[in-house]
Amino acid sequence: MVKPPQTHRTTNGRRSQSPSLQLKHPPAVRLADVCVANYNYLYFLKCVSTTFYYLSSSREPLHTHQYSTTFHSRPLSGGNDPDHAGAVHSRGGIPGVFFVYDISPMRVIKREERGNSLGGFLAAVVGGVGGVLVIAGWIDRGVWEVERGLRKKAREGKTL
Repeated sequence: MVKPPQTHRTTNGRRSQSPSLQLKHPPAVRLADVCVANYNYLYFLKCVSTTFYYLSSSREPLHTHQYSTTFHSRPLSGGNDPDHAGAVHSRGGIPGVFFVYDISPMRVIKREERGNSLGGFLAAVVGGVGGVLVIAGWIDRGVWEVERGLRKKAREGKTL
């Protein structure tokens, strides 16, 4: 079951989303890396518009965004990457911190759903067991047909 993000009312009466949908774990830059001259930092930031519809139709939908980040850094002198065996960085580039924003034109729609009832669960279990038995029957029939063909050839004196 999808859980909605928590919201709270501000003093001016507008609803604002909690920071739980925003960057929970922003990429960390180690101070040792920042102090190194001729280094290139790349941050890839992706934003996807999201609408959350609640189970009860009396509540209005929550329009928000989901974010994800990826971080990459490399020395401009090039060479082997200590974090990834076999990776070699090219030489050159512009030192600095760069941000690449990707704002998705698509919208993710999440809806709250009720869990399965006992009858729905039992129907799913019976369907799964029935599927396994059908496949086992097909395999048994195939093995039987091959065995029957081999016995027939053996009686006729033919070899494979």
